Amino acid sequence: MPPRPARPLYLVVALIVGWTFGIGGVMSGCELLRFYQEPDTSPAQVHETADEGLAGYLAEQQRISKEASAKALEQHHGRMVPLAAANVLLSALLIIACARALAAKRNAHHLALQAVAANILYAIVDYFVSSPVREAVITATTSQALPGESQQLDPAQLASAVAWSVRLLSVTHVAVLGLVAYALTRPRVVAFFQPPEEEKPSEEI
Repeated sequence: MPPRPARPLYLVVALIVGWTFGIGGVMSGCELLRFYQEPDTSPAQVHETADEGLAGYLAEQQRISKEASAKALEQHHGRMVPLAAANVLLSALLIIACARALAAKRNAHHLALQAVAANILYAIVDYFVSSPVREAVITATTSQALPGESQQLDPAQLASAVAWSVRLLSVTHVAVLGLVAYALTRPRVVAFFQPPEEEKPSEEI
């Protein structure tokens, strides 16, 4: 039986990145589900601060962001709960698939590639479906007057800048998962996971 090809280093990096994304997705989804299960622990209980300057502004921003997020999540309960549940399930699948591939299981790249593709699709759907919650938080946090000379900034421009930052992060998230999927389709990776063919004994004439 021929020796198994060496495992490419970029494959290990890609699988660790995918596994990390899966851990983050499970934590995020569970946190959102817990929010709906324990409404008494909503972030709206955060108290206002009397501090002045940048520290007071940041504390107030945190309070406003949590209150706006809690209110928006309650209003869009019907769409956010299925998203959170799907996030937990698909992220758990990604963790399992990447772990199997890291353990060098035969043909494990097939499941890993499917899990990555599913998570890419989820990330795209989540961006559009959860947009009302995201927009509510951005509007609430950017409507507050900025401290010092920053008060001259237009709230609409600030909200647009924050929105574009979120879009950039979402695109980066999908792009990184896309690179993981690309790594799983490389010929060296496919050859590593496929079982070696047994040599047939030559027939004597």
